[in-house]
Amino acid sequence: MAEQNVVDQSETEEQNLTASQLLVEGKRRMFMEEYVAAADFFSKSLEKAVAEYGDSDLRLVTHFCLYANALIAAGNSFIDDETEESDLSDAEPEVNVETVRRDDKTEDNVSKSDDDEEIEMSNSDIAIECLISARKILEEQEELPDKSKKKLGSICLQLADIAAKSMKWSQTCSDADKALDVFCKIEGVPLTTIAECYYFKGMAAEMQGDSDEAKRSYDQANELLKRCAEQIKEHESQPANSDDEEEFKSLVESYEDMMTKMEVRKYMLDNSVEQKLRDGVQKMIESSLDFSSLPYLGVKRKVLNEDVFAKRSR
Repeated sequence: MAEQNVVDQSETEEQNLTASQLLVEGKRRMFMEEYVAAADFFSKSLEKAVAEYGDSDLRLVTHFCLYANALIAAGNSFIDDETEESDLSDAEPEVNVETVRRDDKTEDNVSKSDDDEEIEMSNSDIAIECLISARKILEEQEELPDKSKKKLGSICLQLADIAAKSMKWSQTCSDADKALDVFCKIEGVPLTTIAECYYFKGMAAEMQGDSDEAKRSYDQANELLKRCAEQIKEHESQPANSDDEEEFKSLVESYEDMMTKMEVRKYMLDNSVEQKLRDGVQKMIESSLDFSSLPYLGVKRKVLNEDVFAKRSR
């Protein structure tokens, strides 16, 4: 009874929080890597933000993006946990009668929740819808400062990444093109970011059997990475400056990451193994990228679907 009172009090306190306060709490949970809890706070902050600001306010972009990122992080964390469990599956378990009884009850609950999942949007679908809604709000603005334009480009690039992981190659190319169009109109965008756009365009072309277009896109990505390497060498020859050290470290990490990706793509393209790669990626997706089995995150879906996404589609 006492525990129930604590839960009720906690829920009441959350209901009294503003959208901004819920957002702060969600960020705190993200920092602590409590992704499921973070997603719940962001879903509540989004719901309140729509009520407070309206359904086209620029401030909603932050709520949509953070909610999407929390869902994706929770999904990745869930996949990692399942992988660890499968690694331990060869160990001989101890049989406990009470555990078996609890498991039987759990199976009953899971079968019921599975039926609910068929009706509700999956967590990955919600993440995509959040990003699309954020992109639409930004695109509808008459004028955007460069900071907001960079956010728009980043959202398009993130959607390209998600589409690539789902093997939706036409969508991957379309989203990468949109990101490229935005980034090329802004000064100060890291060369690695623009290179990543060409990387996704090249991979989409490669997977669709257009090796010539793939090579063109990869060549453009490589040229940008060469320029980035020159920037890194130039920076290393300068006296150390603590003010931009963090930014430089991030640039080096993204450069190394992109170089690794490009080396893989070059090997695949040179050895004509596109079909094998498509088959391999498809198996990987089918086995590991299912967010729909995540518990708990569907609590606010009905509200979000009706009060947020329905409004955005008008």
